[in-house]
Amino acid sequence: QEQAPQIPEYARLSEALKDYIEIAENGGWTAIETGGVIEPGQVDKRIPQIRERLQLLGRVDGQNTMFDRLRDRFASMTDKASEKAVKQVSKADKEAAKENPEWVYNEDLEPVIREFQERRGSKIDGIIGPKTIAELNKPVEERVAQIKMAMEQWRWLPKDLGNKYVFVNTAGYYAKGVENGEVKVNTPIIVGQVAHPTPSFSSYIPNVKFYPDWTVPTSIAQRYLLDKVRNNPSVVSTLGYELYEDGTRVPLNATTIGRLSEASFPPYRFRQKPGSENALGLVRFSVENDYAIYLHDTPKDSLFEETNRNFSSGCVRVGQPVQMAQFLLVGNSKLSAGEVASMLDVAGRSDLKTNIVPLENKVPVHIMYMTAWVDDNNNIRFENDAYSRDAKLKAAMGI
Repeated sequence: QEQAPQIPEYARLSEALKDYIEIAENGGWTAIETGGVIEPGQVDKRIPQIRERLQLLGRVDGQNTMFDRLRDRFASMTDKASEKAVKQVSKADKEAAKENPEWVYNEDLEPVIREFQERRGSKIDGIIGPKTIAELNKPVEERVAQIKMAMEQWRWLPKDLGNKYVFVNTAGYYAKGVENGEVKVNTPIIVGQVAHPTPSFSSYIPNVKFYPDWTVPTSIAQRYLLDKVRNNPSVVSTLGYELYEDGTRVPLNATTIGRLSEASFPPYRFRQKPGSENALGLVRFSVENDYAIYLHDTPKDSLFEETNRNFSSGCVRVGQPVQMAQFLLVGNSKLSAGEVASMLDVAGRSDLKTNIVPLENKVPVHIMYMTAWVDDNNNIRFENDAYSRDAKLKAAMGI
């Protein structure tokens, strides 16, 4: 039998898989009654069960504690009727404590519900209605399948991930910098739109490019930039764009803009000069690959406040670019942490010139798509399948 990956995440997934299979073998989790809607501030006997389900989905801390409670419950079951008996006892307890604070839909639970709704493309109103309950009631077997698929994908990766490496989970919208088995950086990311999904692959980061310029790909120029320039020519100077024809810069005036069309690209190309408004931000983390994919900073920090972050044209935008640059460069170039931070503090500067800093040792990068993973609190979290890749993998695995 092939040796399992020797990494903590895989071991935790394997451990959790047994817990979720045990839940499935004991009849699955009890369906939460649909009933009426529950609004923030209201009292409802279903709230403890909703909290429990959110714990099991990794949305509320204390997952292992919940597994222990379920084991105790399963141990008390002697036959199929026992689950009904447990419900009756639970109901009797609740009837005896009508003012139990655990029944209150409080301010701690509301943001968790809102995030859960957004992750699943539901109306984000914080109201627990039939659709939210239906999502919470999805069979435990689906979660078992997600864990199995994540474990399978860990087996696809090289046995040696590298002493120092970057791991990207596009389904979970995060990237980690790991060194000697310790997570040094954990940053939110923005990934490709559903129409332009970020591919999965392993490669290397050879250098860090400070103050990158950006030659706009033809498809992006045709889809997005051309209309923006036509509607508001001032964005050209505001955002630092230049126009080139077969490698020669041409003036971007009203006459030139007027004759541009989608068919003009190529031979025309837009280039954006280095600067804080550059689409790549102030730093790019180059990646060796055939997909034109890399990691980079972004001037649009507000998008990191979103829950579902499928906004890019395929590349990965990094929410903590300074920390990622320090992770890659310190001890792997001549730059210190302070020097890296100073290079990315450009307030008041307008003379930025591209500076490529090679890494003394290339850093492996693994870009994957896993809808089940281990979070910072050692809970197993589950994500919506935004790219619709799970169905194909489930079919291939026969699960």
